Amino acid sequence: MRKLFQLALMVTLTVGTTMMASCSKDNSDEPEQKMVNGTDVNPRNVFPLGLPKKISELVLTLNEKGQLIQLAEPNDDERIMFEYKDVALGSTQAPQVILTETDEPDKHVYELYLNRNGFVTHAKETHYRNDHIAGKATWDFADNQLKDAKCSTDKKHIVLEYQNGNVVKTTTTTAGKPTEVTTITYATASTRPIENKTGVMLFGATLDADLDYLEAAYYAGLLGKPSKNLPLQSEKSGDKANLKWTLDSNGNPTALNQSFSNSSERFSTSFTW
Repeated sequence: MRKLFQLALMVTLTVGTTMMASCSKDNSDEPEQKMVNGTDVNPRNVFPLGLPKKISELVLTLNEKGQLIQLAEPNDDERIMFEYKDVALGSTQAPQVILTETDEPDKHVYELYLNRNGFVTHAKETHYRNDHIAGKATWDFADNQLKDAKCSTDKKHIVLEYQNGNVVKTTTTTAGKPTEVTTITYATASTRPIENKTGVMLFGATLDADLDYLEAAYYAGLLGKPSKNLPLQSEKSGDKANLKWTLDSNGNPTALNQSFSNSSERFSTSFTW
């Protein structure tokens, strides 16, 4: 089954394609909302200018409180939905948020347990097929800026190393497989560091951190604070990826084009604010 969130981010490019998006409104002066329980989760603690309206073809739907409640492509039955519970932050007795990915006959339900800052520390995943349980897994996360993720099913362990507020190395170990190491850089000989004003992070596409459907939780403001800058290059096993960002007049990203040293493939992600 395809991964809705990851595939929506990556669209194959043809030569000469350009991506345009509208400017975002600066609401950074708005005070942060005090959070007490799951119904208080506020994405603006991660996205100071607010969430994008679209990521490529993926539409982000918000409720009246500005919380993310759905991610879906138009005319597509597959979707990711969020339900916020009246459970105290930091409690381990019940989940504060439920994330559900549906693509019949399959459904993945994640019970998300949040710390007092509103970030995920533990998740229980149940995979249903034709309304019958097909599998279960647990995930564990560490720190308010995502640094460590563990999945029980394949004993996958993802470690993100930071320097100066940016992820500079991702190490993934999985049972029975070689360790994968990806290094990430934020400046090149021709490009200075680009400030991450909007909070955008693409864990799978740019940091090589495969969180499966849980990556969508970042855009609900649940996986921790963003990196300081936008990544410009990454390298794994000798294969280099170049990441070229298009910015609007306010310095906000409207597109990301990716090219690779060992492949002719080109990918693009667009952001509409």
